[in-house]
Amino acid sequence: VFDVVKAIYLHAAKTGEHLLFSVVLIGCSDESGSDSNGKTKLSMSVWGMPFENALYTDIYIPEFEEQNPDIEVEFLHFDDLRDRYLTLGSAGDLPDVMRSPGADIQEFIQRGMLIPLDDYMERDNFDMTDFPEEIWVAMQKDGETFAIPQDANSTALYYDPEAFAEAGLKEPDHSYTLEQMMSDAQALTKRDEGGNIERYGFVMGWDATNFANFVLSNGGNIWSEDGTTSTVDSPEAIEALEYWKDLVVDFQLTTSSSDQAQMGPDAYFQAGRAAMFIDGTWIAPSIKNAAPNFNFKATSFPTGEEKVARSMSSSFGVSKDSENPEEAWKLVKFLTEKERLDVYWQSLW
Repeated sequence: VFDVVKAIYLHAAKTGEHLLFSVVLIGCSDESGSDSNGKTKLSMSVWGMPFENALYTDIYIPEFEEQNPDIEVEFLHFDDLRDRYLTLGSAGDLPDVMRSPGADIQEFIQRGMLIPLDDYMERDNFDMTDFPEEIWVAMQKDGETFAIPQDANSTALYYDPEAFAEAGLKEPDHSYTLEQMMSDAQALTKRDEGGNIERYGFVMGWDATNFANFVLSNGGNIWSEDGTTSTVDSPEAIEALEYWKDLVVDFQLTTSSSDQAQMGPDAYFQAGRAAMFIDGTWIAPSIKNAAPNFNFKATSFPTGEEKVARSMSSSFGVSKDSENPEEAWKLVKFLTEKERLDVYWQSLW
């Protein structure tokens, strides 16, 4: 009975289903990692938008299974990826291959959810110099590597060139500053006769990831150099918070988090209700898909005291719960080979 309950619970954890049930059967489960036709069965998990899923289900997985006819891959999509990983990790049922966001990968490593890949990499002559050196830091601990990068995303300033032309303003470029962005946001904000905002000069998600960009551009940081102490109360961070206050409260140039409850900042931008928008480079194809006739442009994050380029990388690793780590590594290596990453770039920019 315990095995049946456990199997049902783990299935619910993977699929997000809510269950009300009574157990009336006694049975045993096969946890060998092989299906009835003798193939090794691997599970892999991702998150993202629907058009991203097609990259795996329609291209990557069929190609991998064709090259490896003895392996069958189960595709899993998790919207609440971090919470789902923590739940499955506690139950000892993590997917064989885990795709992880740059913001969470260190937590997964620290929790022991991924296995070191160094022996596999050394054996297969995996060339780490194919990737920028800075990317690897987030995927390593104590000299060991726990994941392979899939991409390198930076933060971009998106803007509507027609709005800038209408206001008689010069379009942003790589030398664009935060000071100029504040001034332009005021000029680009449009109000009706009643004072209601018809178009915001600027929108953005008000979260920790975006806040760090502003602190870094002021010459500060979120953590001390040894990574043990928060410096969120530093003068540079306070200056960044004052800048946000000017945008949201004093000048009402941008929507607040409460205003965005039903409509995210990207939706404002792609609907023509905002002239500028800051987010990661990963959002570009989503905007293009949602508004194919919107000819937006993008440039780097504006300059403050310093010019910064903050990057995060998605990655693939092998979970601690995989019963077939050799085959799981084979899938990780496949997903991060240049041929696959070229397809990834062309599909998702």
